[in-house]
Amino acid sequence: MLTRTIARIALPILGLFLTLSGTAFGNEPRRIVSAALDTAKTSIKIVYAAGNARIERPETAGDTFGVPQLSANHEVVGWSVNRIDGSSYAQPEWLQFVQHEVRRSVTCAAGMPWAWRFAGTRQVVIECGFPHGAVRRQRELVDVATGDVIASVTLSDTGAVDPEAPLWARQILRRS
Repeated sequence: MLTRTIARIALPILGLFLTLSGTAFGNEPRRIVSAALDTAKTSIKIVYAAGNARIERPETAGDTFGVPQLSANHEVVGWSVNRIDGSSYAQPEWLQFVQHEVRRSVTCAAGMPWAWRFAGTRQVVIECGFPHGAVRRQRELVDVATGDVIASVTLSDTGAVDPEAPLWARQILRRS
């Protein structure tokens, strides 16, 4: 009898705790529900499952953002940071990612991030290169948490990916 009474009291309390902590039914508080770029391209609003929101703004005046992308598990959001540096138009300079409310920057080993996409939940594929010159572009597989390049593939003179390249390098990327 005492066991049933304890169970009747404890189970609803446990259910309430799980709901308030956001862990019930896969609704983790750090899960990103949406990420939207404003029309001026100068701020991104990130909305979390717990209901809180966060606004990301450029660190330098004049910088703009590219369209944000969410990882498949909705734990990471990323976008390009575009800057007008000696040219008449904004060029992508680096990528930024927010994971568990921590902001990190990722740069290309050579050049600028022209296109990118998530490869799984914690890695991205970035196509890096320069706007002018004879240097070939390359695709880098990068760990979002550390910024480390895991692997890279150099593209052909025409920008094509070798058919024998790993799958992550052959898949279509989204322009920054």
